[in-house]
Amino acid sequence: MKKLLILLFLIPLLSFNSNQSEISIIGKWQGVDEARELGYMIFDNDGYATIEIEGVVYGGKEFEINGKTGSMTYSINSDIEPVQIDLIMTIMDSINQMNMLFIAKFKDKNTMILASNFNSERPFEFNSDNSITLIRIE
Repeated sequence: MKKLLILLFLIPLLSFNSNQSEISIIGKWQGVDEARELGYMIFDNDGYATIEIEGVVYGGKEFEINGKTGSMTYSINSDIEPVQIDLIMTIMDSINQMNMLFIAKFKDKNTMILASNFNSERPFEFNSDNSITLIRIE
């Protein structure tokens, strides 16, 4: 009887498979914003993020902004729902950093809905004002 109870207790635990741990954002994602501008977000294997809007590139390992050199990295926390994605822009030769905080949910492995308040506060919900759907194209 004791073995049966242990087995009944362990089967649900062993069969638990979290989809969150399988999330990968690596790749090039394409989206169209409400102004109908085509843009891309690229997350690479080395932890760098790049944003391209209308052919202008921001981020990556090294880029120039306002005459200064910077880089943009990302971090992801897929242990909670919705998934949290942070973009961290660092200006070289200084300690200045700017964080843009996102939440994300996935329709499938190549379709992500991304929401941001476009400041240093993470949104709590997805709505038409703060969200964009991105499709992984590479």
